[in-house]
Amino acid sequence: MSQNAIKIGIVSVSSSVAPFPKRLQRSLDELENKGFDYTLGQHALQKDGYRVAHPRAVADDVMTMFRDQSIERILISTGGVVGNNFLEYLDFDEIQKTYKPICGFSDATPLLLAIHSKTGYITYHGPTLLPSFGDFGGIDQDTLTSFLDVFVSKKEENLLSDFQYMVSSSQVWDVDDDTKPTTKKVSGHSIVRKGCARGSLIGGNLNGILSLLGTEYLPDLNGSLLFLEDSGSSLAQFERSMYQLKQAKVLSSVSGLIIGRFTNTFMKSIDGQQDVIRILLETIEKDIPIITDVACGHTKPLLTLPIGGSAEITEDGKIVVRQ
Repeated sequence: MSQNAIKIGIVSVSSSVAPFPKRLQRSLDELENKGFDYTLGQHALQKDGYRVAHPRAVADDVMTMFRDQSIERILISTGGVVGNNFLEYLDFDEIQKTYKPICGFSDATPLLLAIHSKTGYITYHGPTLLPSFGDFGGIDQDTLTSFLDVFVSKKEENLLSDFQYMVSSSQVWDVDDDTKPTTKKVSGHSIVRKGCARGSLIGGNLNGILSLLGTEYLPDLNGSLLFLEDSGSSLAQFERSMYQLKQAKVLSSVSGLIIGRFTNTFMKSIDGQQDVIRILLETIEKDIPIITDVACGHTKPLLTLPIGGSAEITEDGKIVVRQ
């Protein structure tokens, strides 16, 4: 490993990576192949039922990565369902003093939003270790390019790529993920409602955002460009979640909405897409631009987005982000 390699600290903040030793090793090897050094959090490989460890232990790992001066970036290992349970044990004053860029998606959302809310620093919604770097054959080039440009090099301005393909294969980790994932052609960004908008780029996983409603950890969303990603478990759950955001006065306060690509088979179908549009138009009565099928969240390729950066939606549906 080069002495000039960027050292990444890896933390598990929700579920454990311990059940997937082959994919974990492949992910770490891929990090090294791309020129990075790494260190694992003390509890990153533990397992405590559906979670990785006690919330205090998770918070200790996160704080250790911020305190360690040899670490230049922090990467979340994987997702889960309890990414908000350790936030109260973090020292945000110390994070503000020792801040370094941190990246993840899915259940990393509560941590990313909390850090931005409490410190004002930009955090990054993008790849996590096992989902993004663990595929057979390595991380896909488009995901890597965005990761390097936005998270590593901190490129000031990026026009979000409108990818015309996505990974379509569904592999079970450490069972049948020893072949390169297959891809398929898809349409690009879809404009549900035209318009121009500018604002602070805030967002992440839909369930992760909902877990922060009413807490001190959710950033001010007034006037923001809100982006939402979800695995798309069902239309009913998506509708319930969107109505919760509406009833919490979130959707009436934002200047624009960006929706990530769904992985649910029906929600990607023609009928499913029409239902998604119906739900969006029902819940977003304010005349703001709405763009769907953006490559963020539970999809590949995956764009890296700067939470707390600025963003703009143009009249023709292009999305420009700045940091």
